[in-house]
Amino acid sequence: MEDWKDTLTTLIIADWKDIAGEIPTCVTALPSLRLLDLINNKLSIEILADVGKLSRLTVPKLANNALSGKIPASITRLGSLKHLDLNNNQLCGEIPKDFGNLAMLSCMLLSRNQLNGTPLRESYGEYVWLREGEKAGVR
Repeated sequence: MEDWKDTLTTLIIADWKDIAGEIPTCVTALPSLRLLDLINNKLSIEILADVGKLSRLTVPKLANNALSGKIPASITRLGSLKHLDLNNNQLCGEIPKDFGNLAMLSCMLLSRNQLNGTPLRESYGEYVWLREGEKAGVR
């Protein structure tokens, strides 16, 4: 009999408002995870450095939390990534340069953070939202 952790494809803990603290490291031990929705909570600290282990992840929704630090470079190893929502956190530093290599990525939502780096129109997905109402880059 398969373990539920090996077959779980969707994890939604959105809009609870009172969920606080770190994203549990056990999340990266869910090999079949495709949708991770943790929007509108009070999660803090950094995005898991080994998020790149989630090879099937297509839609991580982490907006409207208090995540800090840099976007981990391992996120650019998510070959199935289609939509990345990191809006309204406290992320800082450079946007990983290898986002441009993610062929499936069609949308990155990065507004309301303190991110910088290569001009997005040269390097990243079809539409990247930096600030509310601002589109940058068409591949």
